[in-house]
Amino acid sequence: MNNLITHICVCVCFYNTNPLYLEECFKSIDMAIWLFHRKYEKVPVELHVMDDGSDNNETLNMFDQIMDNYKCIKYWRHAHNTTLSVAINDLNSFTPDNALVVYIDSDDIMAPNRLITQYEVMTKYEQWEDVTLCASLSTNKVCKTDNFNFMHYYGYRIFDKVDFLERNIIVHSGIAYKINHLREFAIKYDNYLKCTQDYDFYLNILSHKLKILLIPDALVFYREYPDALKPDNNRDYYGEFNIIRHKYNNQALWG
Repeated sequence: MNNLITHICVCVCFYNTNPLYLEECFKSIDMAIWLFHRKYEKVPVELHVMDDGSDNNETLNMFDQIMDNYKCIKYWRHAHNTTLSVAINDLNSFTPDNALVVYIDSDDIMAPNRLITQYEVMTKYEQWEDVTLCASLSTNKVCKTDNFNFMHYYGYRIFDKVDFLERNIIVHSGIAYKINHLREFAIKYDNYLKCTQDYDFYLNILSHKLKILLIPDALVFYREYPDALKPDNNRDYYGEFNIIRHKYNNQALWG
């Protein structure tokens, strides 16, 4: 496998996101990029953004303001709302080879040290060289820019079986993955899943005998919503988990 990382690509998808949350998200990304470049000034960082067909004028106006302030944004827009899976798959297809993709939801807040932490985890340590995806913990407290904790290597766990995955809930907004691995094994999000696409994505990685690393650092402030307030509030968890169970039923992923 090609484990080379020469770029960082921060990927954000949004659809009618609360303008305040959208602004906070991009401000946190800006801080994380600034800190990263203080330490790794020669590593390119790109910000890839997909508008998945937003039609809320307040959201669109806020993003216009964001575009005026951020020079590293590469922006695409769907003509109509699709699914998060489609939006992320499209962004992944535009990502340069040898990139570490750092994903965040458009209403969450990135910890200031997140890019440094996940880049160093994926590049500096031989024991994790062949890891495909680095997952972090989240916090429900606002991340402070003046009091962040650099890496402490305790409690870091590689897992490659479903039972480990089930015991360690991964917050989708805190993942980073090597785009080279996804391309080598043609790994994508399932375009037909609306509420379990992240879980299916992790299983897809494990089914190719690739590894996921869970680290104990809280690198994202994650917003919780009742399902009724989410844009795609028609959420059939039971039906989608049955689809996933059928897809991976014959895989040697347990035990």
